[in-house]
Formats: sequence, C-alpha cells, structure tokens
Amino acid sequence: MIKNLLFDLGGIFMTLCRANSVRRFQALGVERADDLLDAYTQNGIFLEVEEGKISAQTFCQRLGELAHRRVSYAEAEDAWLGFITDVPQYKLDYLLTLRRRGYRIDILSNTNPFILGWARSPRFSPDGHGLTHYVDHIYASYELGCVKPGEEIFRKALQQGELKPEETLFIDDSKKNVEQGDRMGLHTLWVENGGDFRPELEAVLKVSGLEAEVNS
Repeated sequence: MIKNLLFDLGGIFMTLCRANSVRRFQALGVERADDLLDAYTQNGIFLEVEEGKISAQTFCQRLGELAHRRVSYAEAEDAWLGFITDVPQYKLDYLLTLRRRGYRIDILSNTNPFILGWARSPRFSPDGHGLTHYVDHIYASYELGCVKPGEEIFRKALQQGELKPEETLFIDDSKKNVEQGDRMGLHTLWVENGGDFRPELEAVLKVSGLEAEVNS
C-alpha cells in the first residue's frame, strides 16, 4: 500500500522553460550558458552547485569569471529563476488535500541554493507560502551531495526519511529519473512537464488502495 509520495519539484509543481534561463545567463555575459544548462542535470559549475560541491558564493564568483564581470547573488538567482514560468496554486492546494488524506509528502529535487532559497520563501506560491508549508520534507541534491538519476541520492533520501520503497510512489517528469526509481524498488509515475498530474496520480492511488483491500 502506498503511504508516501516522493515528488520531483521542477516540472511537477513549477512549469519549466530552460530557454528562458539560458537567455538570462547569456544576458549576464555567460556565452556558453546553452552548453552548461540542461532541463534535468546540469554541467560545469551549474552541476557543481547542484551537487553541493561549491557554495552559492563560489558559484557567483566563478560565474563572474565566465561573464568577465562581477555577478551578484540577486543576479544569479534571477537567472536561475528564469527556468520557472508558473507555480499553479491548485497543485499546491492538492498537496494539502493529500496530506489530510494521510499521505506523507516529500520532495526529491536536483536543485541549488538559489532556486530552493526562493522556494522556501513566501515568494514561492501565489498565496504567499513557502514550499515547506505544503510538504513534510525536502531532499535537495546540493544538501545531499549527489544528483538524480544516480542511485546514491535515492538511497540517501530513503534512508534519511526512513521510507520503505514498497510504500513509496516516486513522481517525476524525467524518464531517466523514473527508470532509476524503478530500479530502486519504488512505485513510479512519469508525468509531463507542467501538466496536471492529479488524474494519473489518483488512478495509481486507487489501484494501490484496492490491492491493499484485497490483500488485507
């Protein structure tokens, strides 16, 4: 029986547009932004900050070296937030509904201090709440020191959260991440970037509930 819902963040609760972020970093003077930024797993210093190998301050310093000028935290944050085009309130409200129904709601995300710092603040949602208002726990790649689709980040999240794979449904918009979740023994659900995942999720939860009744 599914008791835990382990969601990705970007692409699920935030509609993503990589091209917007690329343009913002290029406007800062980072000519190779198109080569360094990816929709799911970054490259170069963009990967290093999401793996937690460098701090936000060091990222800004090294970004400045690429741009040949000083880059502030606010400028770097604005460029990262170019990825995000929308945070639909109905999806966040749905999380509160799921929690009232007894599900544990966690986030497992490839992210960085700039995006997650914003997501944890009141700027995140239309109703003025940070992400922590809607979920039980956040497992961030830069805090765990590893990224999806690697096995290590899944293993650390399961261990830290004391989550049993057979009781956990992993929801992501990356097929590679979902495939890794399958290999870890998790229930999985792939959804499209920015789509309304609620009908698909409810169908999976309904089947899980029926199976639990049959086996009880």
